[in-house]
Amino acid sequence: VCVLSRCATLADAAASAVGNCVKSKNDIRKALDFGLKIPGVRGVVIIIENEMGAAGEVTFF
Repeated sequence: VCVLSRCATLADAAASAVGNCVKSKNDIRKALDFGLKIPGVRGVVIIIENEMGAAGEVTFF
């Protein structure tokens, strides 16, 4: 789990909280929604097994 925020401590805590929501790839959407509801979180990326989900201000190059 990777969380984007202007505050590093918030990003770290949010990544832990979001990570605790993900037990399988079926949990990705719910965990992304949960992460984006945390004030100050700008984006979330989750990779588990062979699946990836991203939401918010995330750009891939």
